[in-house]
Amino acid sequence: MPSIIQRIKAYTHTQAFRLILALLFLFMSALTAGIVNQVSDTRWGATRPAFDPPLADFFDVLPNLNSKSAAVDALLLSLMGGTVVGMLIISPTWETRGIIFRRLGWIVGLLYLYRALTISVTTLPASIAGCQPQDIYSKSAAKVVGDAFALIVGAVHTCTDLVYSGHTMVFVTCAIQWRLYCKHKWVAWYVYLHSTAGIFMIIITRFHYTVDCVIGLFVTYGFWSIYMGTVRMAMERMRYIHDHEEAMAVSAWEKNDEDYQRVAYTPRMMNSGLVRIVVWLDALDIRWKEVYNENGFRPPRSPSTGANSHATLSDVPMQEAHVV
Repeated sequence: MPSIIQRIKAYTHTQAFRLILALLFLFMSALTAGIVNQVSDTRWGATRPAFDPPLADFFDVLPNLNSKSAAVDALLLSLMGGTVVGMLIISPTWETRGIIFRRLGWIVGLLYLYRALTISVTTLPASIAGCQPQDIYSKSAAKVVGDAFALIVGAVHTCTDLVYSGHTMVFVTCAIQWRLYCKHKWVAWYVYLHSTAGIFMIIITRFHYTVDCVIGLFVTYGFWSIYMGTVRMAMERMRYIHDHEEAMAVSAWEKNDEDYQRVAYTPRMMNSGLVRIVVWLDALDIRWKEVYNENGFRPPRSPSTGANSHATLSDVPMQEAHVV
């Protein structure tokens, strides 16, 4: 019978364990961002001049609907709730639900951390005239933590959590989920319209400057594109390894592939280590090993020893496989 330590070690190599880590990472990232928002407000409140009007914005020509700012949170929370419930419904198994929410945990957590960085390095004046900033020094530690999470659901607002827009980040993330996992295009198109309306309301209610939303849109889309593109790259490389025994050979690497270099010309491969990281975060190594065991795939043959290497996504040097 395995010992307790062996059981714990075995559990750390499961998809459930990595899902828990992803959700904890999201929790801590959101907490960090919420605290940083309050620190930014405190810094602005201590240094702003007596008259500190909002910066000029492209959409200043539109009516100021700041009194309708509650509509932004209503649009956001309705889409968030619909997305969570929708993903639970349309996902065929608990394993696929775990995949979706694990990705959300890692990527949204990274987006929160990056947003905390951009807010902390430069403080912009409030986009709403007369906004009263938070003062972190006047609160207890428990109040600071509570307000950090209240910021997420719109129960509390700060003045300077601007670049980039967290609301835009969530709108775009929800739209991407429906684009990735929903087979009904009309549902995805509704979510696109819902998200677009939400981002437009952010701007005309002066919740954010336009630049906050523009940056938030492209940063969020960029994070998701890099992650999902890396997932696809890892899968293509692993499938090639199992289909071509010679894929383990150094000569098969893109770096030494004459045809590849003639077309793409990348003598040094960029982000080669990123594949290994995403493989672990997404638990591709675990799922590939399960598929290998179920279907009896023959592992690639090592060109140097002639022996089966029993390689998986976690222990195969990803840069040694050819992308097709």
